[in-house]
Amino acid sequence: MSRSNAPSSRRAFLAAAAGAAVATAASAIDPRSAVRAGVDGDVVLGTLNTATTTTSLRITANAVDVLRVRGISENAAIVGANDDVGAGLRGEATTGAGVLGVSTSGSGVEGSTTMGNGVLGVSEDGTGVAGHVTLSGAGVPRPQPCHGRRGRASER
Repeated sequence: MSRSNAPSSRRAFLAAAAGAAVATAASAIDPRSAVRAGVDGDVVLGTLNTATTTTSLRITANAVDVLRVRGISENAAIVGANDDVGAGLRGEATTGAGVLGVSTSGSGVEGSTTMGNGVLGVSEDGTGVAGHVTLSGAGVPRPQPCHGRRGRASER
């Protein structure tokens, strides 16, 4: 290194070191100000993430779930909310169930509303709502007056 470059190189090194010290001190005072993942498009946990297009996950291995979320309270593990007239949650499948609910001691799938159908089944060619019981009980109880249960199948 030539003598003419030595002072400016030392000054640049000292300036960089001072900048690093200031950044370290600032992050110690407020760790939230540190650079976080997400600035490049990652989803950041614990904060609101917004987008103008669909966010998708795709798994390329067989026999494993794409996304698993586990809660530890009485609240829902996943909440789908829609501020317009669309569905809060939609399940799609080519040959399997679009939505599958499984429970060891509660309802597998539950629907509730203050106005409208709690559960509605619609089919173009088949049964709108079907029920199957392996031990005892009714698969789909017969409608009783004022209970509002209904199944509908469209004919072609």
